[in-house]
Amino acid sequence: MATGRKGISPLIAGVIYTGLVVTTVTLVITLGLPQLDRITESTLYLNVREGMNNLDKAIEKVASEGRGSVRIVPLEIRNGDFTIDDVNDLVKYEIETVSEIVSPRTAVQFGNLVIGSNADVNASENATHYTLKNSRLQVTLRKFGSPSSQTSVNTTELVQEIKVLSTNKTLPITPNRTVMQFLVNNDASSSSGTGFTTLHEAGTVLSQGNVSVYVNAASGPYTMDMILEAEADYITVLVKS
Repeated sequence: MATGRKGISPLIAGVIYTGLVVTTVTLVITLGLPQLDRITESTLYLNVREGMNNLDKAIEKVASEGRGSVRIVPLEIRNGDFTIDDVNDLVKYEIETVSEIVSPRTAVQFGNLVIGSNADVNASENATHYTLKNSRLQVTLRKFGSPSSQTSVNTTELVQEIKVLSTNKTLPITPNRTVMQFLVNNDASSSSGTGFTTLHEAGTVLSQGNVSVYVNAASGPYTMDMILEAEADYITVLVKS
């Protein structure tokens, strides 16, 4: 397969990120699982990991050589799904396994190669909002200031929308109701103050998405983490004072 960037190959032009996704069906190996199944799946996993790593190196090499450069990279895909996501600049191989080859709900990055298990979180941001999304929920959060330029913060405006993807239903803000209200020690003055928000990590194939909001309220300063974990249908909120 010829690979390239910057208009060299229409198939994977612009691909700068290589991902390897391993989705486990069974989170814990059952006692009756034949050892042969685990050996077979482990061998397949190692072969694909090596192939994806070689593909990533070829892409890097072609990009450094410029227009007209071509590489042929052999890939043996016997099972699973091999896809090219030109929206997220991602080459992805996904397979369901019976044995626990990779710890569930984790993602580890080796250069441009990401190896994940049930890591289905995407985290992104624009000028005004953050978006945390997994296979179940999409959460939109408002941006407030920055560490170097703090601004007024009202935590009742933090969560702008929660969408349940299976039903496409949302919990929008209305004039008389907010999606979420946050109080520390049931103190109404803790819901607002000055501060900022930050996104811990942007990207795809993440084990979790985390947006932190720092609030210097009249009742005292605190930090609140809004966390969407892989495959979760809920948001975890951690408060540190």
